[in-house]
Amino acid sequence: MVRRKRLRVALWSALVVVILFVSVVATVLYLSRPQISGTITLSGLDFPVSVSRDAIGHTTVQAQSRLDLARATGFIHAQERFFSMDTRRRLAAGELAALLGPFVLEQDRESRPHRFRERARKIVAGLSDTEHAILRTYTEGVNQGLEALPVSPFPYVLFLTQPEPWKPEDSILSLFAMHLVLQGGHWKYDSVVGFLHETFGADVANFLAPVGTHYDAPLDDTPIPLYVPRVPEAHEIDLRDTFLNPEDLKNVRMSWENPGSNAFAVSGNLTSHGGALVANDMHLVLLVPNIWYRMHWEWDDTGKDHMASGLTLPGMPWLIAGSNGQIAWGFTNSNIDSQDLIVLDEAEPSLTMVEEVLEVRLGSDQKLVYENSSWGPVIGKDSQNRKRALRWASHWLAGTHINFSQLETSEDIRSAMILFQQSAIPWQNVLLADQEGNIGWTIAGPLPERKGYSGRIPIKSSMLESHAVQWLQLAEYPVILNPPGQRLWSANSRHIGGKQYALLGDGRYTSGMRAQQIRNRLREKTIFTESDLLAVQLDNRADYLDEWRPRLERAMNVASIAPLMERHRVREWLAQWDGHSNSDSVGYRIIRTFRKRAHELFLLALQARMGLYPDRHARHLRWQLDGPLTRILDSEAEHFLPKGMQSWNEFLALALKLTIEGMTMGGRDMADATWGAHNYARIRHPLSHALPFLGRILDVPPSPLSGDLNLPRVEHRAFGASHRTAVSPGWEENGILNMPTGQSGHPLSPFYNAGHNDWLEGNPTPFLPGPTFTSMTLTPSEH
Repeated sequence: MVRRKRLRVALWSALVVVILFVSVVATVLYLSRPQISGTITLSGLDFPVSVSRDAIGHTTVQAQSRLDLARATGFIHAQERFFSMDTRRRLAAGELAALLGPFVLEQDRESRPHRFRERARKIVAGLSDTEHAILRTYTEGVNQGLEALPVSPFPYVLFLTQPEPWKPEDSILSLFAMHLVLQGGHWKYDSVVGFLHETFGADVANFLAPVGTHYDAPLDDTPIPLYVPRVPEAHEIDLRDTFLNPEDLKNVRMSWENPGSNAFAVSGNLTSHGGALVANDMHLVLLVPNIWYRMHWEWDDTGKDHMASGLTLPGMPWLIAGSNGQIAWGFTNSNIDSQDLIVLDEAEPSLTMVEEVLEVRLGSDQKLVYENSSWGPVIGKDSQNRKRALRWASHWLAGTHINFSQLETSEDIRSAMILFQQSAIPWQNVLLADQEGNIGWTIAGPLPERKGYSGRIPIKSSMLESHAVQWLQLAEYPVILNPPGQRLWSANSRHIGGKQYALLGDGRYTSGMRAQQIRNRLREKTIFTESDLLAVQLDNRADYLDEWRPRLERAMNVASIAPLMERHRVREWLAQWDGHSNSDSVGYRIIRTFRKRAHELFLLALQARMGLYPDRHARHLRWQLDGPLTRILDSEAEHFLPKGMQSWNEFLALALKLTIEGMTMGGRDMADATWGAHNYARIRHPLSHALPFLGRILDVPPSPLSGDLNLPRVEHRAFGASHRTAVSPGWEENGILNMPTGQSGHPLSPFYNAGHNDWLEGNPTPFLPGPTFTSMTLTPSEH
């Protein structure tokens, strides 16, 4: 009896503890909600500011000055998204472990040598008076938004810590974080291509790492630069002595094959109203909440009314992409060559040792020691044991490159192009459309000047005139304005050739598969609406797999690959496949996985020939691999076959065998191995990785997806379109803007994951906010 009584007491005590814990968590969550209605006094405002939200949280801010608009935007960003803002600034500064603990230390070790916090301070010091005022006011608004919360945002309560105040430099760090995410690792491609040059010669390097392939769809219809018109011969490279062990495929897995973004535009000659149309879907790792925050701004500037609508990045006071009523714009990652690997002389005089401390929450602080040079941080040695420094154009940006507020009020496409060319964003293809029907393309960001050096491979420091990056003159920038076809497209592959290609270099262009498919779809119509452009964004026809059907047939004719019944079922699934990546399709998954396994097997053989070195991994050649592999398969070049393989049919048969084994693993029936069973949305809140029990509350429920990485409809688990926009400046009421997850970062907000299903299903959510759901007024304090 006593034992039972003690057990009951223990159980009741445990229940009370659980109830108390849940009550505390619920109270903290409730008190940390952003305020979305009522009246709030905000010191520093000159006039009242109106803030309203529609049913999905799309936010409208109406102010009587740009500075009041900046303060209100900072307030809203902080209340809705401060944790995301904090992690973004820490990512760039190499300070994540101070908040999140030891498991992110490696990221800090990679980021800190870039010294972005120091660089951000210098940029702030060099800002124009206008941009400095906007940034200072935004910063004050962010900190006011934090202070107005009864308790800190809930992640900090869980971490038992307090958020650090926002500083003006943190907004520049947010910008540098995008530089890291989009282009920080491009030097690894240069390292691999350089190794191929040194080991096998220029022809082999340019063959295995081409600038483009038969999928290319450049805007100027130029041929592929550095094209090698022949398959290299056996005396140049021979893989017949390389042993192929399929168990090692994990070393070359192609998890991210051709990530990037889509953007395309049609001129006013192809629309019913005469205004040009631009569509954009930037592809990024998807998180809860989404990276972007939808906003519609209205403000007065020296007696003139302004409007800007689209996407903001919490942490920055400027509009990132959208429309201002006169022009509209969107971006794709350009993949131009902004990073150089500099091979240092043995007696490089500028080398210094830098010692820093990485603060670690819930762990011991760590010492970080690295070498720096006048070229940039030292990032290892080459095959000849020579030190290499990274000269990255991002390290040389200045305050004069922050001109974003001018873009918000730009009235014509030509002046906007010049502003974009001087802006400090990561080097992007920018596609623009204006109210008069004009469309244009150029590179956004100051271009590094290349004197006799095209990039792609490391270069000796002695061959360069200066360690500093010199900027290209604006008159030399590549520009395409109102092309004859009245259409423009962009998807991270090469856009131009000839002399203009030499100005940009090759930072790691992706395959032209998406660009070619978008171009072809645009050429199928002569009149476009916003819905037509959304249809192109949602196109999941797998054009790129057409050439792999006959190869799969070749593989199925090899008797040793699988029992006759298994091969018969594969043929049945392929016969039923309609050519799209639908989530319920087995046929698509078969042929898609077959191609992927063939790529990985070839990379595995090539890696065995190259040797295992972290910075010269064969997987960095995956971006354009369809080009060389197609030519090798078509020519049946035997010297590229791994050891023990008698024919390329046998090689393809092994790829099919691995495909079937993977799809039927664990006794799974092939009929259940649909594309959606493999490719499902797994979009999570960062906290659920560290605290899995919160996943049910914070994460988006998994859903099967009908896109893929090489299609216009880019959807692959936690990677995909971070938004889909289609808009014509001046006709914003007809525009479309949907995005995954939702506006708010707070799980008790009515806008948490609101609108996600529209993104999932491809519904045309309006570009402008809908009817008011909540309203709030920010008022100046009494003096």
